[in-house]
Amino acid sequence: SLSVMLTELETLLLEPQFRLATYPGLLVLADTEGLLLGTSGGESVTWSASGNLTRMHITESPEPGVRALGARLKLAGLFAGNEVMSPFSFDVDGDTYFGDGRAVCVDNLHWVVAAAVPEKHFMNGLHAGNQVSIALCAALVVFSIGVALLLSVAVTRPMAELHRETLRIIRMDLQPLLADQTAPSFISEIQKLQMSFRTMVIALDSFSKYVPLGVVQNLLASHQTARLGGVTLPLTVFFLDVNNFTSFSETLMPEALVAVIGSVLTVLSDVVQGEGGTIDKYIGDCIMAFWNAPAPDPDHAAHACRAATDCLMTLERMNPEWELLDYPHIGVKIGINTGPCFVGNLGSRDRFNYTAAGDTVNLASRLEGANKQFGTACLVSDSVRDAAGDQFLFRHVDTVVVKGREAATPIYELAVGSIDREAVDLLNQARAHYERAEFYRALAVLQELKAKDVQAQRLVKLCSACIASPPGPTWTAAVSLESK
Repeated sequence: SLSVMLTELETLLLEPQFRLATYPGLLVLADTEGLLLGTSGGESVTWSASGNLTRMHITESPEPGVRALGARLKLAGLFAGNEVMSPFSFDVDGDTYFGDGRAVCVDNLHWVVAAAVPEKHFMNGLHAGNQVSIALCAALVVFSIGVALLLSVAVTRPMAELHRETLRIIRMDLQPLLADQTAPSFISEIQKLQMSFRTMVIALDSFSKYVPLGVVQNLLASHQTARLGGVTLPLTVFFLDVNNFTSFSETLMPEALVAVIGSVLTVLSDVVQGEGGTIDKYIGDCIMAFWNAPAPDPDHAAHACRAATDCLMTLERMNPEWELLDYPHIGVKIGINTGPCFVGNLGSRDRFNYTAAGDTVNLASRLEGANKQFGTACLVSDSVRDAAGDQFLFRHVDTVVVKGREAATPIYELAVGSIDREAVDLLNQARAHYERAEFYRALAVLQELKAKDVQAQRLVKLCSACIASPPGPTWTAAVSLESK
């Protein structure tokens, strides 16, 4: 900072070597307004009438020599924009001083430096020759101060840059640091520090590929080490699995398989993260993600549903491009559930994973697998439908019994793409009649559908079967999930 630099300069001017060794001389550093930054006597500040410490003007210094030197600098125009002046002399208390001054600019800081020495220490009978020597010495002192300032900037500038980069690291804003091509410092110690810093940035960037970015950011901001444990929060959990992965993995070479899955998971992960999802892990070709942790998200169910619809629509757009690369046609199954979960660090003392666990996670995984049983692409629980709101359309597919859960769970298909809202409403009405054992009414509603898709055809078969073989009084519409 400027205050630190000025303090160091004033200390520098007080060093014995700048007191001209065996005789009293004057060294002055001021800004372009004539306010002292430092003198060889160290008197550059004063107390104002209000009690504040203020910088002293050079012409108001208690030292007569400094005042006289300031008057010559002002007369030469160094405080008015001139950069150089001719060597000069002046008298103070009967002593003649010879001096010189310069205006210097270092890192956009404009300063005036000047030096003066008494004649009596140089004359000794050689008046004419010594006047020239004194001027040369003064010029050399001014030049030395300039070099010292440049060296100071060479140290402070890279250190300030490292500080700014450290703040980026705390925010995990690493890409600008990785792309930085700034030349290293010519000072070997600072160069080593810069190299070590860049190695740390690369390591953190690699580390962030294994751990959710939000977790790393929170950990760095907390100034604490990670530890086992977590909290229970309402989360929306999301499972996405690539269809027919096993079949086409048998027909592709390992390198090609890695390329295909890498491309697909990259595109879909960008969609999930773009909606604020935290990717928990990749399980082969499966993505597990959740919302509302580590960052709070009041609309977590809606964001998860939007990520699901965007993933399905993205695949529709990308498949033609991938087919040009001889990729197989890519389809996915998605399961989403909302409910309380444990979320935090699970594992051993030395190694753990930031993850979510609990019955909510298990049901989301089961719903993803149930898509194959019901011929759907995205199944959600009733808790997701209730939390996501009216901005999405859901078709009631069935009511299922999941192993380990006592209550039956209504499940819904998240409608994607061009949606016939009237058709969705009719199917939901027919489903409601079916669950109340009103099979004829359900079929009558289904007759109003202009086109019967897989779910409508399935419901027609269910109603027809129940009419052909009426169920008993204990009948329930709930079915068991086949997938685990």
